[in-house]
Amino acid sequence: MARRVRKSENKIVRMICGNAWILLPVLLVVFFAGWLPLRPVAVATGSMEPTIAVGDVVVTCPSAAENLSEGDIIRYTKNGTTVIHRIVDCTQDENGEVAFITQGDSNNTPDADPVLPEQILGKVVFNIPKLGYLSLWMHGMA
Repeated sequence: MARRVRKSENKIVRMICGNAWILLPVLLVVFFAGWLPLRPVAVATGSMEPTIAVGDVVVTCPSAAENLSEGDIIRYTKNGTTVIHRIVDCTQDENGEVAFITQGDSNNTPDADPVLPEQILGKVVFNIPKLGYLSLWMHGMA
């Protein structure tokens, strides 16, 4: 038996659809301004090609070190620079604290320094191809 749709449900749907032209730009501003846990980042180098190309936008979400594993792509800081590389091994530092060995997909060798949990800014959850070119151009990187 089909459920009968109430008039109030139809009003809500019409209101949302009718105001989508306002809602969508607001959501985009909220997203790109970094007001959500998800953080978009334009990729400026080719170290992760072919998985992630120059000009792509990766979206990261905060993630605790214990939730990361080999194969995950993470965003972290190194000497004031943001790096996006894949975890290729999990290890421990001299104090017994967990550390991650990372490597760019197009690099021949792993990165020299292990990544510590306090350096991690987030885990890559998805990639939007070519969306970052405008941001790179505006920052003089393209």
